[in-house]
Amino acid sequence: YLAGGRGYFDEVGLNSYSLLARNIERIVRYNREVMARNGDARKPVVLSEVGWPAAPRKAHPATCYFCVNTAQQTERARELIPRLARLRHALRLTGVYWLSWTSTYQGTEPFDYTGLSVQRGTRIRPRPVFWAFRKAVRRAEGRR
Repeated sequence: YLAGGRGYFDEVGLNSYSLLARNIERIVRYNREVMARNGDARKPVVLSEVGWPAAPRKAHPATCYFCVNTAQQTERARELIPRLARLRHALRLTGVYWLSWTSTYQGTEPFDYTGLSVQRGTRIRPRPVFWAFRKAVRRAEGRR
């Protein structure tokens, strides 16, 4: 806004990362406050990137600020989706996108460990976070 961006966008895209799922909501609320102060309270927000790298002791520690283990990654997805679904109207959320559908789960970069599924050669298989994410989204949509 300080650079004069007001009026040049229809929707705000946020790449929101934190160690805790509840902080994603806080990030959206903070951005909403900034938008409201600048006359854009009614514009929608999309979470264009969310997720947690399941990479303890694998990714480089200096870049892995919010790395978790597989169980924590799964639990955070289970917590985040219903939380955002409950708040979608209040926060004017138009979408939530997990960072990566498929990752290699190899290497030193944190985001190599974020996918809902893992790819080994030509084979792709779902990870535990996939099933938690799928179930949470289906419930948020009113399906079981």
